[in-house]
Amino acid sequence: MKKTISLETVVSLRIGDPSKSIFKPVIGADGLVYISIRGVFVLNKSGDLLRTVQLSYLDGKRFVAVPRTMTVDKAGKIFVSAGRRGLIAMTERAETEGLNIKLEGHEHLSLDSCKDMMLKLKNNSDKNEDIVIKTVLVDRRTAEILSHTSFEDAVAAKETKNYSMGIKIPSAGSFKVEISITDKTGKVLWNEEVLINE
Repeated sequence: MKKTISLETVVSLRIGDPSKSIFKPVIGADGLVYISIRGVFVLNKSGDLLRTVQLSYLDGKRFVAVPRTMTVDKAGKIFVSAGRRGLIAMTERAETEGLNIKLEGHEHLSLDSCKDMMLKLKNNSDKNEDIVIKTVLVDRRTAEILSHTSFEDAVAAKETKNYSMGIKIPSAGSFKVEISITDKTGKVLWNEEVLINE
């Protein structure tokens, strides 16, 4: 036994009653541990939480179904079966190791609203990171970019930062908000997509 981790502490009991959830740990070829609990949690060999993924959104609301199965292929792609959403495939992001990133407030986005999202970032590595954070609002029907914000920042080793990002959603239509973090060379370190439907 090297280390134990309380998943209840990790997710702050956002999953509801843990006794009614389904936990399916999978170890990828890279040694990362993937656990499903109404979302996917990725931990490294040391037991540090590297990434959390909210699977999807239905009609602007948080999708909370527990993944029934999960597997990671040799190329690092994560596949989960998730109820009405069917099979979902996600790209594994080994390059985010050392960055713990969490997006909050996105579940409140809806048509005809102006809301703030909070991006919480912790640099667990021993080196400084120069990053670029981008937020893009896209019309899903026409692929038109309706708004785009981007800013650069430096995150010191072991530093934690919170970023507040405001977004205004039109009153009618079908949209998606794309949030991404890249390094200064343009390499994508992390991204997430939030769907807002009529």
